[in-house]
Amino acid sequence: MRLLLAIFIMTTLSNCSISLSGISIDPNIKTFNVERFENIADLLEPTLAIDLTEALKDRIRNSSRLEWSNKDPDIIFTGTITGFRITSEAPQAGATSAINQLTINLRIEYEEVNNDDKAWKKTFSRFANFPGNSAFNTVKDPLIEEISEYLVQDIFNEAFAKNW
Repeated sequence: MRLLLAIFIMTTLSNCSISLSGISIDPNIKTFNVERFENIADLLEPTLAIDLTEALKDRIRNSSRLEWSNKDPDIIFTGTITGFRITSEAPQAGATSAINQLTINLRIEYEEVNNDDKAWKKTFSRFANFPGNSAFNTVKDPLIEEISEYLVQDIFNEAFAKNW
């Protein structure tokens, strides 16, 4: 009896789109594509668009069963970097700042080719602080890496884990 119950449960779960990893992907969806992001921010970081594009591809490949394909994918991500800015967050006397903040804004469009009802457009924004006495060029790489990780996680969760 237990064996029959176990077989029934495994068969039922294998037909579901829910995963114990926290993501939910329709079993009919097999492939995805992330088109190279466009960068229209006023302040440009030369490799940011390519780096974010590749980071999202890697996250999907490493955290889901989906295969990357640029030929007739089931899911398509397109993105635009709309903001890359440095602001003073803790001004202090003498026209200096104790803390500066780097913010990156990214507009993403998600499309399931065979299901228009699942399409969405959303802007994601993340920031990281750095000391006001630090030159931006000396701290920018780790800041961009940190922000990019959060942005990619946010996009992945919106696409695959928001119903969990």
